[in-house]
Amino acid sequence: MQFRKAVAVAAPVILASLLAGCSGEAEAVPELPERLCWDVFAADSVAPLLPTGKEAALHTRAFVLAKNLDMPTCNVDIDGRPSFQAMAIRRSYEKWIDWKSIVGPAPGSVDVGKKGLVWENGAASYIVCQPSKDPSTPGSYIELRLTTFRSENDEQEVRRVLPSLLKQFADFTQRELKCT
Repeated sequence: MQFRKAVAVAAPVILASLLAGCSGEAEAVPELPERLCWDVFAADSVAPLLPTGKEAALHTRAFVLAKNLDMPTCNVDIDGRPSFQAMAIRRSYEKWIDWKSIVGPAPGSVDVGKKGLVWENGAASYIVCQPSKDPSTPGSYIELRLTTFRSENDEQEVRRVLPSLLKQFADFTQRELKCT
């Protein structure tokens, strides 16, 4: 099995390879670094959401949310296919945070951030860094999304694992951005 890491910092892409495992092994999730996505998640916490395969690749954009619509992302690909994504989006207005098109018919509520939801292949929440003073004044709202792309995922497993990961992501974001 192989792990490949690609970190995007502005334009350059840095690749590093780490070979692990032997041929003839039972199918498993490829070896991952100990921590993923800005060091937010332990690999063993994300692994239940990932498919089996031979090679994992991590693609991460710097966690910068300085202006409206900044969107740092972290993607874990298995054998070249998207498998897990963590994304943060800075919004100027709370009303622009809307997940109706992605949550499906029966999202569950989770106690994370201002409003947390979990559904069959994802979870989302948002935190308030600086509230708007009035409806026409921009504030700073950070939308957080986690998505798993594995079609064979057990929906109960996803709904069990993602709330904890979303909480870790929200806590990290609040600390990183010094949100109150």
